[in-house]
Amino acid sequence: ARAQSLDLPDAEPAKPREEVALRHLDAFDQRGKGGINALPLLRGQALEVDRRLAELLPEDAVVHYNLACSLARNELPAEAVAELRRAFEHGYDDFEHLELDADLELLRGDERYKSLVVEFQPKPTRRKKNPAMPASRIFWWY
Repeated sequence: ARAQSLDLPDAEPAKPREEVALRHLDAFDQRGKGGINALPLLRGQALEVDRRLAELLPEDAVVHYNLACSLARNELPAEAVAELRRAFEHGYDDFEHLELDADLELLRGDERYKSLVVEFQPKPTRRKKNPAMPASRIFWWY
């Protein structure tokens, strides 16, 4: 079965594109909770909506993340990794969720995905010693 085309209108002159996009999200309220992606017949439709939202909201990190999830669910790993890069570049930083998200399961063994996560995941910081007070110079008075 082929998904029907979803025509999301361009922004009306008096309304910002974000407002137009948000009006069309009501029907897909459960998408982020796995609702629409959990149904194989609707995955193509979810992908179309996510692609359109990425056009309408090109700076939104979560929109790009959701598009990466839809691409992965539709078995398009190269596109999913590229879109995930866009999400990171726009500020997506929930690496804990990233590692648990079932939508990205297809990518877990992909070297491109692994490299991307290593590139963008914050590096653990080590606490620096105070160079003004070396340990050998600390005196304890009792």
